[in-house]
Amino acid sequence: MKKHFVFFVALLIGAVAVSCTVQEKGEDGSSVTIEQQREVIKAQGHPHELLTKLHAEGEWNYPQATLTGTCTDSVSFDGLIFADISTGTTDRDTAVLIVKWTDGKRTATNDSILAWGFVFNRPDTITSERMLREVAAIDNRLSVLLLNSGVSFVTGDTLNYAVGGFGYNYGDKSRVPLLYNLAGVEKDPNINFTFDPDAKFPTPYGQTSAPKDPQGDINAAISASQATGIIEHPFNYDVYGYACYDFDWWTLESDEDEYSWQSGWYNGYWAFYVKDALIAPFDYSGVGASQRILQNHSVDGWVYSSWTEDMHGGYVPAPVQH
Repeated sequence: MKKHFVFFVALLIGAVAVSCTVQEKGEDGSSVTIEQQREVIKAQGHPHELLTKLHAEGEWNYPQATLTGTCTDSVSFDGLIFADISTGTTDRDTAVLIVKWTDGKRTATNDSILAWGFVFNRPDTITSERMLREVAAIDNRLSVLLLNSGVSFVTGDTLNYAVGGFGYNYGDKSRVPLLYNLAGVEKDPNINFTFDPDAKFPTPYGQTSAPKDPQGDINAAISASQATGIIEHPFNYDVYGYACYDFDWWTLESDEDEYSWQSGWYNGYWAFYVKDALIAPFDYSGVGASQRILQNHSVDGWVYSSWTEDMHGGYVPAPVQH
């Protein structure tokens, strides 16, 4: 019987100061530069409005993280569940997907981090998004929330999919049970997607219409994900011309210990760390899953990072429980 290769890891996170000429002070008295005020902050390669605002005010700086002691330093691929899309027996490359939940649920057994293998043909152009889809398809305990965000109206970048959430069911071979708080989404001041059918369309953000049955659309997406493992967010760019970053409002239907689920965009987010050699440090990715092209021995690390207000009034990643 195939099994997960579960390993132990420490996530060390610290803030990195930007070295520029100081122009003025932020609201908390920290140094703020003109460059910092103008910089668009990205998460998974996507412009992030809240982080951009906090960064401009001197309340947030880029995190710097290393993943140490992972199995990829001396990996035994025999221990991984593999998603294999290769054909033939030659020119086969292997990548590794790592997901770390920071909900503290599995600390007693040290399996809050899971890894999967992925095999593909060289020189095919295969993205991290494709690996996520293939792995979710073969492991029916894994759930991944994906949002097609289209093209940024701010920067013009091709963004495609944002990863909003990961879930895993340790109890049995089924997806985690999820709920969606529509009332919370509609009141969230961070979310610019409108559900008002009488709004003026297109909105300033490019939204062309409002969902007629939003809760029904969500329920259908969750139901369809039982087969694929991928929750295709229904309020996306393809349908509405603008995407709804409501990941903070997806929760577990039953918060049992055997279920791990974390999602977010404004209260926290899935930070993306990458490397293209098994023995190498991880780097914070400047692109998202749809833009990341896999190489032989590429390793993708997804770590849920939440923010807490520190003693100076700034925002830093919350300490990881391990």
